[in-house]
Amino acid sequence: MYDAVFALYHDQGHIAAYCYDCQRTMEMTLGLPFLHIAAHHRTALEAAGKNIADPTGMIECLLACSRYGQTARDFSKKNT
Repeated sequence: MYDAVFALYHDQGHIAAYCYDCQRTMEMTLGLPFLHIAAHHRTALEAAGKNIADPTGMIECLLACSRYGQTARDFSKKNT
């Protein structure tokens, strides 16, 4: 079991993430001047228009953004 996959190109990282758990995995791009987190998803054409989509990936992304924001805020308070 892994907590993170680091890849030079996002397509390479997606392979590992999709094999592990596509519903709860997310992508975080590092090195940007802003936070970039995206939920992994499949096309799910069979679910389109049926109101049965699984929001787990989006919820995980929002929770990660919240944790990251709180950590950044705490860090800036300690170092100012």
